[in-house]
Amino acid sequence: MTTEADSGTVPPAGDRVPALSVTVTNYNYARFLPQALDSILAQTYTDYEIIVIDNASTDDSLAVARQYAARDARIRVIAHESNIGALASLRESCDECRGRYRVHVDADDWAISPTAFARQVALMDANPQVTFVYSCLTMFGPDGRKTHVSRPFQGDQVVPAPEAVEAVLGFTLNHTGTMIRLDAYRLTGGYPDGMPHVDDMLLGVRLCELGDVGYIDDELYSFRQHGDNVHLAPQLAVVREEFIPVVEAAFNGPLGPRLSPQARRRIMRNTLVHLPTQYIFRGEPRAGWRLWWESARARPVDTVLQPRTLALAARTVLGPRGFAFVSDRARRWRAG
Repeated sequence: MTTEADSGTVPPAGDRVPALSVTVTNYNYARFLPQALDSILAQTYTDYEIIVIDNASTDDSLAVARQYAARDARIRVIAHESNIGALASLRESCDECRGRYRVHVDADDWAISPTAFARQVALMDANPQVTFVYSCLTMFGPDGRKTHVSRPFQGDQVVPAPEAVEAVLGFTLNHTGTMIRLDAYRLTGGYPDGMPHVDDMLLGVRLCELGDVGYIDDELYSFRQHGDNVHLAPQLAVVREEFIPVVEAAFNGPLGPRLSPQARRRIMRNTLVHLPTQYIFRGEPRAGWRLWWESARARPVDTVLQPRTLALAARTVLGPRGFAFVSDRARRWRAG
């Protein structure tokens, strides 16, 4: 046996099946886990179960999870005796779900809005063709300060699948905060193998192939950037081995014929310079340009001959202040 399961003791859960399953995966995040669980328990929507999977943590995570489970019968703790990896834990979390919907909160993230679940469930209930619903991506730094908010769309809406898949391939999804329809999830075959940095993106593509996507234009969940984010330190081969194959899978899938040549070009170009942009703009130009070179080797024309490459060069040469000054002047000039 590799796992042991615990559940809350008061009040008894009974046989009632909740509408929503909330999953939390954790490895050595005892310092963050209380904030994640508190933000879930503070939700105005209460018809949910909470499944906490601890992946053989060596800190106090399991004790923290069990303390919460002892206070609330909706919480079930699955404790691994050995580390099975993040992807296997995500799959297991979905396999354990009993609800119609599932929303995930990584143990180092949290829900910002207490109405997040209520708004997402309402959108899903009202739109049975929607396979998942997410919100804008709000990022926080290690010091707890908000650093960035990414808004792929304007206003709450149901996004048609071809438009939604372009946003998904534009790195707008995060594990935390994406609420999925579990029937649709199971039709996709679940989280894919072999793509640890973009497994959520490929799952998003497959869900788009089955229906439309809901979007809530509000800050519902946080994503915490800190030194232990494994997926923020990708290998150089990640563009060639994961990013490009995901894009090509989307182009070759059911939505491919519905994507215009212009959309295909935008998607591929953005994919190639996404990681270099992240690294260069956060002050790590050497890592950024090494990743850019890997993209250029894989797709030279699409990488080199695009405006973003010029912007990356300008940011590197001018530095943050010089680049901000030039960008501001350029915006004013374009505005007339």
